Amino acid sequence: QIMLSIRAKDVHADKAVEAFRRAKHKFPGRQKIVKSKQWGFTKYARDDYVTWKDQGRIQHDGVNAKLVENHGPLAAKNPEPLFLEPARVYKIRNDA
Repeated sequence: QIMLSIRAKDVHADKAVEAFRRAKHKFPGRQKIVKSKQWGFTKYARDDYVTWKDQGRIQHDGVNAKLVENHGPLAAKNPEPLFLEPARVYKIRNDA
């Protein structure tokens, strides 16, 4: 169960971890501090998010972000943000 969650810039990460380390003594029981691998509260990894943002594949959606894909009717899309490569490459299992 997550008790506290915070979003901070990468330059302030050490100060946020130190603040949580001091605050965990205020709660009974064992408390763990975990630094997420995702960007903010999104479901995307940090390195993927930075790459996709540089490519223009990320569309902001409030505090979250959407990944712009090439799915859907082409007539309804602007031709400039169409991408030739997929954003994610999944591992294909070879059963030999």
